[in-house]
Amino acid sequence: VRERDHVQAELESMRLAVDNLPDALVVLDRYNHVQWRNRSAAQMLQISSMQLPIHHFVRQPSFLERLEAVSDGTPFPLELPSHPGRLIEFRLLPTGDARTLLIARDVTEQRRVDAMRADFVANVSHEIRTPLTVIRGYVETMQDLPADDTTREGYLRTIHAQANTMQQLVEDLLVLAALEHGGAPPPDEPFDM
Repeated sequence: VRERDHVQAELESMRLAVDNLPDALVVLDRYNHVQWRNRSAAQMLQISSMQLPIHHFVRQPSFLERLEAVSDGTPFPLELPSHPGRLIEFRLLPTGDARTLLIARDVTEQRRVDAMRADFVANVSHEIRTPLTVIRGYVETMQDLPADDTTREGYLRTIHAQANTMQQLVEDLLVLAALEHGGAPPPDEPFDM
């Protein structure tokens, strides 16, 4: 009896853990009827009752095509009519006993961040290319054409200013990389060199 109670307690603990996952988890039988779902699946996919086919809750032709195909677990994103503007990523994993595990996750914010990162990299690339072009142009001019000291000094000031612009961009990138990996930038305090 004590061992049975222990097993029951362990199962309840696992059920609570799975029920509180942020990802939607659904177990489908061989006919793609909902056998079980966690709380996130009830909220995200609006699965209100068991034993109904999953297509009652996820009404998307491309989802049904994936459901009927042999699945290798490759994630596929869909925008559901029930969640306009949200992107839900689905995975279908066969369990080996004629059932399928459906995992769904809202990836809207992740996709937004990825798009912002791509835009940022494109902008930084452009911002770095501009001072590099200026520096290269002035260095080539100084190498190819004779110039008096005043002209050379002007070229060197421009090169120095553009190099400082590039240095600032690189420092900003390093701070961003540190923030992205959980590190905080050092405090901005004056100190005696």
